[in-house]
Amino acid sequence: MPLSNDDVTLEAISPAANRTLTFDLPGLSVGHAEYEAGPTGCTAFLFDHGWTTSVDKRGGLVGTAGDYEWMHALCFAGGSLPGLEATTGVARELWSRREHSTNHMPLVNGAIIYDYGKRQNTVHPDRELGRAAVRAAVPGVIALGARGAGRSATVGKMRFAPEGGGQGAAFREFGGVRLLVVTVVNALGAAIGRDGSVVRGNLDPSTGVRQRSVSILAPGQTRQPSQDRNPRRTPR
Repeated sequence: MPLSNDDVTLEAISPAANRTLTFDLPGLSVGHAEYEAGPTGCTAFLFDHGWTTSVDKRGGLVGTAGDYEWMHALCFAGGSLPGLEATTGVARELWSRREHSTNHMPLVNGAIIYDYGKRQNTVHPDRELGRAAVRAAVPGVIALGARGAGRSATVGKMRFAPEGGGQGAAFREFGGVRLLVVTVVNALGAAIGRDGSVVRGNLDPSTGVRQRSVSILAPGQTRQPSQDRNPRRTPR
């Protein structure tokens, strides 16, 4: 097994070969690239002519690169802090293909996840992987599941062995507004379904049952509506 990026080769990912989501959002292309030896990867979002940006950082140990209010691309990657190198690769590829100058540089924001939980190597998304993701970008489609930045994402890390998370997306158009949401799920807790059941993570191997995170943190206790920190108030 390779131990570092010195031993890996590039692998561009074709969305057509995976579970995908199609979307109708003119001006946006998405590309993926992975190091199977990690495994780890990155996902690049390319915005024609640049888009307005807003960055919101929450929680502890937030790993990002760039806080531009206008950007030409966005890069999600695994690899924790070393994975931010993929963001520079995205910028470098845009620079070369669009002939940016010192007075017109490509602006790229980036964000990373810690995806070393189930692998014992230091392979991470680097500059070459970021460039490969840009070269693989296509409009109107994004890969889902353990692909791109979500290649080694996991959930349910509280007590039991983590299970795979991944990259998810949803698209909807309403009232003339087009909205695409993309998330890389790499949570400490479990993934909860619409019905409130645990669908991924916190799997007890002795029983085959997935537990809610609250059951692990506070066994025997059930959260009641009155315990909400910000309960809904009746309008006056």
